[in-house]
Amino acid sequence: MAMTMLADGGREGVQSAIFIVTDGDPTDDEPVDEAAAAAHKSGVRLIWVGVGNGMIKENMIRWATYPSEANTMFIKKYYDLEGMIGTFVSDLCPVLNCPERSEEHTSELQSPLQS
Repeated sequence: MAMTMLADGGREGVQSAIFIVTDGDPTDDEPVDEAAAAAHKSGVRLIWVGVGNGMIKENMIRWATYPSEANTMFIKKYYDLEGMIGTFVSDLCPVLNCPERSEEHTSELQSPLQS
């Protein structure tokens, strides 16, 4: 489903990314192997977060975009994810830039104290 959504396009010049949060090992690795290969071939970044103790880390490392150290994370509980969202976003988007924003809209964003 994520690949279908990405096929519809995104912002031009920006790498697409899929963020996968899982609690373990899939029932069948083959579909995941194929989907990961298709994402890699399309240039989509795959970021894997394993939760709990039942996961097979080697699989997520294999499926993640290279370098896997930058695209995998392992946490104990789902609620640990909430405190890490900011880190994930800053890692995904190291330069926050919105080229779509026009100067006309920028002036509307000024605070009342700046007028």
